[in-house]
Amino acid sequence: GGATGSCGALSETAIVTAKPAFVSATVSGYRSNVGAPQSWWVDTGIDVVSGKGVTFSCNNARVYPWAGHAGSTCAGEALTWSDALVPACLFNSLVAKVGQAGAPFCVGSSASTFTAPATGRLYLAPNDGVSFEDNSGAWTVTVGLQ
Repeated sequence: GGATGSCGALSETAIVTAKPAFVSATVSGYRSNVGAPQSWWVDTGIDVVSGKGVTFSCNNARVYPWAGHAGSTCAGEALTWSDALVPACLFNSLVAKVGQAGAPFCVGSSASTFTAPATGRLYLAPNDGVSFEDNSGAWTVTVGLQ
């Protein structure tokens, strides 16, 4: 005779449901398409669902908006700029939008959480504007889906 047993209360569904989804995306400050704002956004390859939580964790690397600049972490600088992608957000901070035509919003600091305003693809960018061709550096942003 063979032994029989049970795995207890764990089920395949419970394991899948409890497993958080974390995906990393590299957000580079450099963009070669001057004058083409859509190109300034990084397609993360991550789809979010309206009303669900999304978390961001950003490394402490820097994006440099021009040569000789000290650079900024995802938190950005203590100023805003009317020509930036999102004028109300801090200059050179991490910003996001859902869908190509979505309204952009501030993410900023190295550990942020937001509720997805829509269902669609998540795009990220440094909050610069006018031209990105003189930028350098990159952040690694880890996105968690709740």
